[in-house]
Amino acid sequence: MHYRVAVAYQSFLWEKASAELSKLFSSMKETECQRRMDVREFLVAFIQRQERLYLGLPNLQETVLKGLVSRDMDHTKLDEVVQGNIRKRAERLAKVEAKKKRELAIPKSLTGADPRQGNFTLQSPLQSELMENARVVEHKGAGMMASWKLSLAVVTADMYIHLFEMPLNTQGTISLGSAPEIAFQMLVPKVEVPSVNEPKNSSKKTPSFTSFVKGWCDHLTPSESMVLPNCSISQPKFGRETASFDIQEAIFNTGASKMFAKTTTKKCTLRTLNKKETQEWVTYLKSQK
Repeated sequence: MHYRVAVAYQSFLWEKASAELSKLFSSMKETECQRRMDVREFLVAFIQRQERLYLGLPNLQETVLKGLVSRDMDHTKLDEVVQGNIRKRAERLAKVEAKKKRELAIPKSLTGADPRQGNFTLQSPLQSELMENARVVEHKGAGMMASWKLSLAVVTADMYIHLFEMPLNTQGTISLGSAPEIAFQMLVPKVEVPSVNEPKNSSKKTPSFTSFVKGWCDHLTPSESMVLPNCSISQPKFGRETASFDIQEAIFNTGASKMFAKTTTKKCTLRTLNKKETQEWVTYLKSQK
């Protein structure tokens, strides 16, 4: 009994499924036929349009050919046109670059200033391409009574080493191992930069011109300058223990002093924070010779 019911049920399902499959097959066949008809219509329209365009080429070709033949190809005029285009492009790029530099270089105290006016530049000299290295060191001369003086040592791209002696009022602020940028700020004279938003009739007292000019660049003048290619760098035994080394420069005499000797020597001793830093500094200075 159950077997007959199952067979009857399966027969019923097969009839239903067969009917749906027949409908699906008919729909797919109709879709394919319609697709082929549409493709045919598109191809016919494309070929007809292509034929019209191709037949219209002779008239267009004649106009283009006349324009090419009549164009002046004098070398001098072409050179002027090309140079003019290059110059205009370079001017546009230069204006864009100058605008970016002005926007980046506006100081914080001039937040109300128009970036299109003036050329504000506050880049630190230590970030210049002409600067190779900078470090806070101690140095002393060759005399027996010479004492250690805290200085900012700067190596430039032209292979000079300059020693800027730190002011006495910075001894507690700057020490061996301090950042060169901080030490440099201690050498720069204190100047109050007025803000554009500050009223002109302000009651703030303006320092006199004489008080500012007198000795304003004393600390920015190197106390010692040596040409590294003319220097010999050595580290004596006591220097290995105290993190110090000697720099001795041979200076070619000029004038009447040449009669006695061709060269004279200038010597100073430098000391860094520790032995490791001294060794790195000695290796670096020797590589600059």
